[in-house]
Amino acid sequence: MVDGRADLGFLAIEPAREEGVRFTTPYVQIEGVFATRDASLTVADVDRPGTTIATRRGSAYDLYLTRTIEHATIVRSDEVEQAYEGGADVLSGVRQPITAYAQEHGLTVLEPAFQAIRQAVAVPRERPERLVAGLDEIVAELKASGFVAESLERAGQVATVPQD
Repeated sequence: MVDGRADLGFLAIEPAREEGVRFTTPYVQIEGVFATRDASLTVADVDRPGTTIATRRGSAYDLYLTRTIEHATIVRSDEVEQAYEGGADVLSGVRQPITAYAQEHGLTVLEPAFQAIRQAVAVPRERPERLVAGLDEIVAELKASGFVAESLERAGQVATVPQD
């Protein structure tokens, strides 16, 4: 969208992205979680010196971790599972795929989620504010009518539909 190749997108709301795009109110919220081989870790333990966190490069959770992690080392990869299998201590990602990966590989998903990822409709920043206002009305209607929740259920996705 920033390069002008798309007029509309469905993205996680992130401060780093707001330079180039405008967001509607969120239509869904998903969770970012950690998984690890070390079942004794807590979410609070992750940000410590010597801990490495594998994350998908450029993802919403990468941007969030970049903003919030002070002591641990973030290892970015296009294939986050490979980065984790390469020796990272903690795997980060969206709850459903991370939970499935953790079950397959005997890992522990740490609770609670480290991030609430709010998804919204996005348009290039240079588009008029009235466009975002119109999209906001559509998003509100789709949420209120149950369309978003029903679509998530049909797709087998677990997420929260914010009522803001």
